[in-house]
Amino acid sequence: MNLVETLFGGILLIVGTYQLLRLAKIGNYWRGVLSGLFPTVGYLVLASRQWPGGDVVTVHVTVFLAAATVMTIIGGNKQGGTAKLHWAPVMLVAFFAGLAVLMASFVMISIRGLPPELAKLFLPNAANRQVHTAFSGVVPHDDNAAKTISQHLNAQERQRKLGWNVELRGLEDAARNRGAEVSVTAWDREMKPLRNARVKLVLQPLAHTEGTRDVTLSETEPGSYRGRVEFSQPGRWVLDLQIERGNDKYQVEHSVSVPKA
Repeated sequence: MNLVETLFGGILLIVGTYQLLRLAKIGNYWRGVLSGLFPTVGYLVLASRQWPGGDVVTVHVTVFLAAATVMTIIGGNKQGGTAKLHWAPVMLVAFFAGLAVLMASFVMISIRGLPPELAKLFLPNAANRQVHTAFSGVVPHDDNAAKTISQHLNAQERQRKLGWNVELRGLEDAARNRGAEVSVTAWDREMKPLRNARVKLVLQPLAHTEGTRDVTLSETEPGSYRGRVEFSQPGRWVLDLQIERGNDKYQVEHSVSVPKA
């Protein structure tokens, strides 16, 4: 289950539990305590089996306890008669509810990134290039990091001078069916088939729930390479296409969205 399902599913469970306890004539205080306790403990057990991260757990626990508190306040007001709830607690509840939704949205973006449609709408030049908006991890800022960045820029310049033309086919079919054969066709700068190269795809889910997997493609015709790609879970994946021939290297990233079965 993803964050949206567990978060809003837990809120619905709190509301449902509170109403059932109300029908059972349980006092308002204990209705609030029990309705918040069951989903919180249940989620902590679920999180202990597959840890989603401290930020995700914090959002869930905070929202669950806040929802139970809101139900307790509303239930206590109804028992007190026909007096309307004062605007101050209503505004306070609305503020924290909006804050919870905002926090959940930020966590979802950090895990899965912005949907491509929103990225093209809000990010500059996103329609013309591949943009990854998910959290990439902690980046070191030391001498070694500077050397790594310099090496990366040098590799990009060497790749540009190679002038290779590379075409990847079948990726969308593989994403849609959770697995399919993909092909890579490559030409050198003189548009001759790129023969006898080592071609592989490195698969990495953006959710980081598993490690990378390498898929080696075999040459079936001069300059044409084929291999089967399998996706183990839905969500957004980054595929790193790497081609090597002798001392020459070519690398490019592709991003696909794998739908639920």
